[in-house]
Amino acid sequence: MEIKKQKLKVKDGVLILFFAVVLVGGYFITQGGTVAKVKIPWPYTLSVENSTSFACKALVSASVIGSPEESLTNGIEGSVENGTDEFSMSIQNEETLVFLTRASLNIGVTQGTNFTILQNDKEKLHAVFADWNGLDAIILNKKTGLGLWSHNYLNYPLYNAPSGQVVYMICR
Repeated sequence: MEIKKQKLKVKDGVLILFFAVVLVGGYFITQGGTVAKVKIPWPYTLSVENSTSFACKALVSASVIGSPEESLTNGIEGSVENGTDEFSMSIQNEETLVFLTRASLNIGVTQGTNFTILQNDKEKLHAVFADWNGLDAIILNKKTGLGLWSHNYLNYPLYNAPSGQVVYMICR
């Protein structure tokens, strides 16, 4: 029963985060500000519906960060760029997805982060990780191998303000 309560709380948090991103994005779009775009060709997709391990690559990344400090951003700024991140994901059991970035591996981290699986079937994989300072969410369309990873901090180190990143990814 406790696990179901935790999963519901995490689901509620993911939904709130999603709506917050949509509202903030909608606000900036309606303000007519500068819009940065990155466009890449549609990737060749493959089904990963029978996979339990995934090698993933970022196709496009977007981030937003803010700080009132003049020496940092002195405001809120966002960026969009071609993806460079690479990471692996592995379904450990019905409740756990292990996530490991290449950057972590390059600095000697050998154990990934345990995400809580909210849904895993032939069509989709949804998983989240939450700690004292943020929330990460992964959604993967298993029919195409395409998905999103969002990484959100309540207080980004040194900036003392929220920040976030979303990665459009392909997994094999």
